[in-house]
Amino acid sequence: MTNTIGGELQLIECQHEEALRLIEQYEGQVPKEFIRSIDYLGSNSCVFMQGCRTVHEVTGIESCAEPRITVVNSYMSSNPFVVDHTRYDTFRKEKTGALEFAMHKMWRSYSQIHDLESGKPS
Repeated sequence: MTNTIGGELQLIECQHEEALRLIEQYEGQVPKEFIRSIDYLGSNSCVFMQGCRTVHEVTGIESCAEPRITVVNSYMSSNPFVVDHTRYDTFRKEKTGALEFAMHKMWRSYSQIHDLESGKPS
């Protein structure tokens, strides 16, 4: 993005557990040799990132000449028995966070009970 200061997507390039250990070890100030910054191509471009276990952050925007839109789509298996990586911390700061998290957990519980009762996977 032209004339933008900040807003860089940064990844810690290692396994999830190791990345979290680095964050803890360096108290959030992970050395640059472990971080990869993703460059945007410019205006009207996007970055697609896949994987719920990719440890990343976006730096704060200090100044920006054009509007910036951030969209996050989250996907998960419709199988209610797979490991659920959803964490309340993801939602807790949002006004509807508790409700969204509770609805998610209710859907999983209902689907598990329904599958066990009916003998058919959903």
